[in-house]
Amino acid sequence: MNAKQIKDNPAPDADVKPLTAALSRLLAPQGITVKINCRQNCLHILLESDEVPPATSLSLISPEINRLHPPTLRVAKIYGRQKGQTAPAWSQVLPLTPTPPAKVSPQPPSLQQLARQGDVTAINTLINRALAHKQTVAEVKLQENSLAINLKSDTAPDEKIAVTLICRELVQLKITVTAPINITGQKTDDTEPTWSRAIAPTELAALTKLELPQPPATVTASKSTQGKKRKGAKNPETDITLTGENAEAAAMMVMMTQPRPRSYLILSILVAAFGFQPLGFLAVQQSWTVIQKCREGNYSAARAASMVAKFSGILGGIVGVIFYISTYQVMHARAHNGKTPSIESTFKQIQQAPENLNIPSELLK
Repeated sequence: MNAKQIKDNPAPDADVKPLTAALSRLLAPQGITVKINCRQNCLHILLESDEVPPATSLSLISPEINRLHPPTLRVAKIYGRQKGQTAPAWSQVLPLTPTPPAKVSPQPPSLQQLARQGDVTAINTLINRALAHKQTVAEVKLQENSLAINLKSDTAPDEKIAVTLICRELVQLKITVTAPINITGQKTDDTEPTWSRAIAPTELAALTKLELPQPPATVTASKSTQGKKRKGAKNPETDITLTGENAEAAAMMVMMTQPRPRSYLILSILVAAFGFQPLGFLAVQQSWTVIQKCREGNYSAARAASMVAKFSGILGGIVGVIFYISTYQVMHARAHNGKTPSIESTFKQIQQAPENLNIPSELLK
């Protein structure tokens, strides 16, 4: 291919517009124009100027050629020619380096995916999350292809509740278990475990359901002081009193079956913004307490805070409405008594005695 073919033929085989623009920016200050064409698996670059372009221009444009050349080409031929001439004054062959493929960084796997792959650290993190509300710390180790889980808390963890929560977490994660799981529980200050439990893989699904041990705890329920059952509610809220040696397990069952107390947060915010602010701020504080206590699993304290939030919100709204109505009545009474002339009275005076006022008659029409 000669220089005339480079000038007349387009470049159908590859996109050379980015390379043409980059070389033109580099060589324009020197008065050199650039034409590029792709033919026969080769990149042809023609440099033209009023004088013959110096061959040293090749060192200036080589980095851009290697960076922006079409990835399918391996050779570039550069020609230097004076304008008005048909034959190039010089030519150079430049090998092109292959363009490396763009690296796509894969998404890091989630904790659940790592746990399914057998990552002990991920399993340890997820089990600690499941036991956080019980103030229990779990330490998971892999011993002879079997999971060993040691539980520690200020008081010895309840065996049935701890085993149930751990089995439930393993089943939800769909972790393939082929060897028995050894779970131990102990106090934080003790060196020896208080209890130990070995669970076969076939027992995991059966142990995910929390059953009250025998003899069960005595559960007495009375109607809550929050009032009558709301319309459409499936279960009325009750005050639960738990006694007996298995009270903690029964409390766990009650917590899982009882509905969450309402926080009345929206009502509290509206009262704090537009109603009686002292009661509104109290209602907002108690609403936030309801949310926090529900997260901790303390439903008894959450119900008490819910009652305060509801009462404060309703009372603050009533007091706010009374205050606004009273304020309006006082202002209206002052206006009618003549202390503060109202808009209606002023307009009537204008209509009745326009001659006493210095108002243009055009404005009264």
